[in-house]
Formats: sequence, C-alpha cells, structure tokens
Amino acid sequence: MHVNLPGQAHYRPTSLVSPLLQLVLAAIVLLLSVWSYLHAPTVRATDQWAYNFLAAVAGLLGLLLLPFAVAALVRAVRNRRIS
Repeated sequence: MHVNLPGQAHYRPTSLVSPLLQLVLAAIVLLLSVWSYLHAPTVRATDQWAYNFLAAVAGLLGLLLLPFAVAALVRAVRNRRIS
C-alpha cells in the first residue's frame, strides 16, 4: 500500500492484474450462482433451500462486485494512458 506523504505526487495504480482478478472473481461468483440455480431442482427437496439460497447470495455478491471491478479496470487503463 502506497502512502501519500505531504508534498509527494499522488500514486496512480497502473497494474491491470488486480482489476482483472476482480473481474474473474465476479464472473466465478456469478457462474456459481447460475450453477446453483440450475442444479437446485435435481437435489433432494430438503436441500433445495440451500441451493436456492446459495444462488441468491452468490448472484447478489457477483452483481455487487462487478461495478467495482469495472471501475478499477477503467481507472487503471486511464492511468496507463496518462503516464
């Protein structure tokens, strides 16, 4: 973590690794949600609630992660153009 001390120039992250990993994580969580939703009807009735809950929570988490990952990627790309 870079700390901006008084009088120093601001740190501009230019690495694409972290934003791309965030995008991959969001995609994996969304795929987990879809997989869980599609497999819920094939399990025992007593376990369907767990699959449906996993689908709902993973879908919400994936949708919440996605804008932050895209914003981080846009920031890194813009910082690469500037420097």
